[in-house]
Amino acid sequence: MRNEIQADIPECSTCHLYIPPTCPIPEPTDPELDMLGYALGCKDDESRLGCQITVNEEMVGWCIEGGEFGLPRY
Repeated sequence: MRNEIQADIPECSTCHLYIPPTCPIPEPTDPELDMLGYALGCKDDESRLGCQITVNEEMVGWCIEGGEFGLPRY
């Protein structure tokens, strides 16, 4: 996913996802955490912005083994 302005600094939270802490991804950056403050239904240990996550082989393996992402429901 890429954010609307196609930059490395998030400008919105429309790509808000719930990703369990068991998923092998890097910790969120400070700008991502700041933007998550505007996301509806933010969960401290699971909310991430999809545009800030780069898919890697470990993440693919996690998904193959049954890992799932969640979407906020409003």
